[in-house]
Amino acid sequence: MARFLGALLLCLAAALPAAAQESRAADETPLPLTTERAPTIPRGAAVLEAYAEYLDTHAVPFVSPEGSLLRAPVVSLRYGAADNVEFQVEGAAQVWGFADEDDEKVEDEHEVGDFTLWTKWLALKEKKKRPAVALRWGVKLPNASDESGLGTDETDVFGSVVVSKRLGKKTGLDANLGVAILGDPTEARRQNDVLTYGASLTRIMSKNTALLMEVAGTSGKGHAPPRSVARLGFKWFPYRSRFHFFAAGLAGLTSRSPDWGALVGAGRAFHRKAK
Repeated sequence: MARFLGALLLCLAAALPAAAQESRAADETPLPLTTERAPTIPRGAAVLEAYAEYLDTHAVPFVSPEGSLLRAPVVSLRYGAADNVEFQVEGAAQVWGFADEDDEKVEDEHEVGDFTLWTKWLALKEKKKRPAVALRWGVKLPNASDESGLGTDETDVFGSVVVSKRLGKKTGLDANLGVAILGDPTEARRQNDVLTYGASLTRIMSKNTALLMEVAGTSGKGHAPPRSVARLGFKWFPYRSRFHFFAAGLAGLTSRSPDWGALVGAGRAFHRKAK
């Protein structure tokens, strides 16, 4: 399955026109944050992004209570299928789990990470006194195994409502609220239903730079305890470049969240030329 999805990403990227030009469609992608934005990228446009993420975390699932996690490269592809519909594919080519040095019973692990498939539908466009509203749903495929501790070997389902509003020309607010149905590898026929949330602020600092910040997480119990993080990052569009770059740092807000982490990546937006 992981090889199939990897091939799918490559095929979709190759199908993009070679004579593509930089599009502001990249403005509508949330990276380096996780809080989604309601607007969809333009029809026929695509945004291909890749990044590396490191987490000093207490949440390497089902293996060690302490350790660290590295995902690289994580590839994300978004495609504007219609004026108000967007398809998304994201997955980690490799995930490394490093056990705490004091835990001699657990070894380091690495393997292909989980892939997620998403659809976003823009239900209401933003107007002067009304925010944009979208519905987003997706599924996580069980690529990473629970034996390695880097996954759950379970299929998870997600759904959320996305709201976005611009405040003037330089500031944007985004909010997500949804549910996730998570499989539990520790007990057969058991699932964890959790609340997912996120709130972010984007501030345009110049023609080429934006500052981004968010608080996002999940609220659950049992094998899916509450996790919440705060992120601060930026996105940079070099002058006359077809690429954009982004980075962010994070700090955990709950006991089961990563203590800290960092993300750095780059992307390119493609847009078909008008005939």
